[in-house]
Amino acid sequence: MKAASAQATSGYDLSVVLVARDAEEQVGRALRRLVTHLRALGLSFEVLVVDEESSDNTLAVLSLIRPQFQEMEVIPGVPPGRGLVRGAELCRGRQVLLLGVEAVPDLFQQAVEGGLVIDRIWQLRSEADVVTGPAFVLFRRARGLGLIGPPTIPGIRRRARACRLKVAEVGAAPTRRRLPGPSAWAGWRPLQWLLARG
Repeated sequence: MKAASAQATSGYDLSVVLVARDAEEQVGRALRRLVTHLRALGLSFEVLVVDEESSDNTLAVLSLIRPQFQEMEVIPGVPPGRGLVRGAELCRGRQVLLLGVEAVPDLFQQAVEGGLVIDRIWQLRSEADVVTGPAFVLFRRARGLGLIGPPTIPGIRRRARACRLKVAEVGAAPTRRRLPGPSAWAGWRPLQWLLARG
């Protein structure tokens, strides 16, 4: 299950909430790339793969690769549009990265600022409360900071700034791309929950 019982009380450096729906062809490759890179950074982390009622073999693939990834936990059977909420409820990291399986390759592109996007995100974690990119959001948990939304990247940036949160941007210019897919934010509450919890 989880890497160490000490982590259950102290939390992780990073929680990755990875939403998957009918992603049998991408999920194994995405997890391997993400976990290998985070291990190389020396982070304590967990990856919560939230399956939104996949109708393909996504869960079977996750079951097969599970022994390779001690940091991974699979949360099956979550209704479509509720994956981020459920993952946010269960994660224990001091920083939380929200994204969909299809966005993982974006993390390994070159950032405009130099280096890989995923490394740039982690460098900015101590300078900002919210780090955004074309298809992801990283939050530092803090108490009483209120709701951030609507569910587009520019909207998240505007609302974060309105709440006097420090925002950093990584990679491409602002986009209206939703996270991680059109239905994923139907139950829009995860960011309020993340930021209200400490």
